[in-house]
Amino acid sequence: MDDVETYVLKAQCAEFLETVRRAADDGDAAAFGASFLPEGVWRRPGVDPLVGSEAITAFMSRRPPERTTRHVTGGVVVEPVSPDRAVVDSQVVLYGGRLTGGGLPIAISGPEKVFEYRDTLQRTPEGWRIAERVTTVVFHAG
Repeated sequence: MDDVETYVLKAQCAEFLETVRRAADDGDAAAFGASFLPEGVWRRPGVDPLVGSEAITAFMSRRPPERTTRHVTGGVVVEPVSPDRAVVDSQVVLYGGRLTGGGLPIAISGPEKVFEYRDTLQRTPEGWRIAERVTTVVFHAG
């Protein structure tokens, strides 16, 4: 790949992961699950991996509707593997709370977690999808 192709791939991957983040924060389980390949894997510490976009959608759909989150992402580094594959490392600070009848803003005492994602992305005819997401918790409240 030349420099322009590499730049475009990196921008596409970073933008794609922002749509994944938005789906999580919006509580859109279907969109979040669809961001994974049908056989995609989400590895999280201390629990069995979630395998397949359907299992990931089902997991996300169990989130209480009043739960409100914001994943603040930074330190995104995209490493192209090929024109159709990339590995993306990012750092995330997670804020969360319960939306009540009062609406926004929601009172918080600090971030819930700081974690890192390592996402292996695959380009498909429908666009970029997550083949594997590995979550590492670095800090947690309590």
